[in-house]
Amino acid sequence: MRLIGWSWFRRWRTQRTAPADAPSPYASQTPYAPTALLPLFLLWWSLTALGIYSWAGEKMPWLLVHVALPMVLLSAWAFQQIVTAGIDAFRQRFTRTDDDTPAPSDPLLPQMGRALLMFGAGFLLVAGIAFIRMTVFVGATDQSANTGALIVLMFTAMTGLLVVAASQIWGWRWSFAALTVCLTLFIGLYTVRSSYRINYLSGDVPRDALIYTQTSPDVARVVNRLEAISELRTRGLEMPIIYDNETVWQWYLRDFTNATRTGPQLSSAPGPEVQAVLMLQENLDRYSENRNLLEQQGFVLQRYPLRWWFPEGQIYDKRPDWREAPLDQVSLLSRAMRAPLDNETLARAWEFMVYRDPGAPLGSTDFVLAVRPEIADQIGPGVGGSQ
Repeated sequence: MRLIGWSWFRRWRTQRTAPADAPSPYASQTPYAPTALLPLFLLWWSLTALGIYSWAGEKMPWLLVHVALPMVLLSAWAFQQIVTAGIDAFRQRFTRTDDDTPAPSDPLLPQMGRALLMFGAGFLLVAGIAFIRMTVFVGATDQSANTGALIVLMFTAMTGLLVVAASQIWGWRWSFAALTVCLTLFIGLYTVRSSYRINYLSGDVPRDALIYTQTSPDVARVVNRLEAISELRTRGLEMPIIYDNETVWQWYLRDFTNATRTGPQLSSAPGPEVQAVLMLQENLDRYSENRNLLEQQGFVLQRYPLRWWFPEGQIYDKRPDWREAPLDQVSLLSRAMRAPLDNETLARAWEFMVYRDPGAPLGSTDFVLAVRPEIADQIGPGVGGSQ
């Protein structure tokens, strides 16, 4: 792609720098106009980045920067072009005299601001009505066959009527520019809200595709409870603990002086001094004697998520038979491609886009905490991330 872009640029630059007397259609143009090349470059960059990172098998959240950056720049350029055209059209419409010649420049900023506020108020009213209707639709138990589609059609039609009405007063180009500004502000507020949710509300709970595999908050909570119990029993972190071959335990239990590492399989029953055992769920499933030895010693087993991740398979994964499989067995993306106006499709999309509800349990790798009965109530219950 670099070679293709470089070859095209050389050819374009050669044509732009042709002599004035050369029989070239570019002879009358300026030798070099970087502003004319910029949108083409951004478009090529956006498509190339989207294609390459969509094709690549390893998709990490931080790679979105490479895809989003050229699109952000291209969108900013397009936004500037649309808004500038709208402002120019507004100025031409309201600064002409009776003899159809441009009048002296008048301060149109207050007039344009009032017009934008009126248009924005209308757009906010339309969006508010659609939001309320969609919220009621998603929460209703009895939904008609076409309720969701009618809400989408209503929002589209009312927005179109708003643009048509505004164009009769302020002109088409300015109306489209005002709509662009309103949509940009609307999407910008949605982005800020999503950023706030992912940073300050969800945190280490992966309900957004931007979060990769994340250690669950139960791990730190369990370790904190064990530390508190150890302080009460030994006046320090000397409570005997056993943990298996999972590497994260060496970090989380680093302050316990009597923490002992074992392999994935227990060689013998823990002694009476051991108060807690931490093991991966897969080690209990693989070696049944682990569970037997712990239960024989009276340990209470509780399951917690160790690492969990966003259920991408239920959101955008495409199974080979996604066209023929029942709708309730395919991902949200597959549903949207097959039945975009289906009530259940719209409801699931709304729940995910607004509330980040993936509609499926979080994927997880679980661990089991085995503790003595007398301290089990001080830890708290756990059911595992996949339950």
